[in-house]
Amino acid sequence: MTIEIRTCPLGDHPFEYETRTHGPAPTFCTPEHQQKAAADRARMRQAGLARRTCARCHVEKDASEFGSVTSPYCRPCHTEYERERRQVNGAQNPEYTRAINLRRYGLTIAQFDAMLAAQDGRCAICGTEDPDGQGWHVDHDHRCCNTRKTSCGRCLRGLLCSRCNIAIGNLRDDEVIIQAALDYVVKHRLRVESLVDLPPDPAVTTRLPRKFAAIARRDEAGRHAAAPDGEPEDPAPSSL
Repeated sequence: MTIEIRTCPLGDHPFEYETRTHGPAPTFCTPEHQQKAAADRARMRQAGLARRTCARCHVEKDASEFGSVTSPYCRPCHTEYERERRQVNGAQNPEYTRAINLRRYGLTIAQFDAMLAAQDGRCAICGTEDPDGQGWHVDHDHRCCNTRKTSCGRCLRGLLCSRCNIAIGNLRDDEVIIQAALDYVVKHRLRVESLVDLPPDPAVTTRLPRKFAAIARRDEAGRHAAAPDGEPEDPAPSSL
């Protein structure tokens, strides 16, 4: 065999090939260029067609109903086909489905595992080790990517359990509303404790903002000072 040089029609660049004793000489430099040229020819043939028939539902539709001039399926059928393919591949390999879902956030499985390890395997908000529901949720800033389950990867914030992810979603991911909700819960917690004479929960009080923690300590000291020694303090009448 000898080495000869030809020009690839796709790009007009020279390429070398070995002569054969049988069969035609290669026209393209690589199989990829041969496939691309075939796709280009099919695209040119389909470009002049105003209506096409879907290869899946066998319904004649307008060309705009297809994703591209080379796509054999209309858009609804293509979506259904992709969903079925993911279900089959996911059933055969669960890691496939996981990788596809994480790819929407610009993450690989290794990057996701590293994020979870950096959080000590806990929710970034409540600290639970139980993700509940469908597992850990990848949280991102919706001001950057205002879409569900999709992110550019630069606005990721952390991994949340299902409860915390639903909570901040219901609060519209708005720090003003979230702070107002905290103020509301703390205010009424302190009011209820003063009415029914429940001691403040230290685990909660230590997490309160400074002004609310000071109020809790002041109220607790006031109740003890008002009660006579050896006699239980009468709870204040409920206004509810």
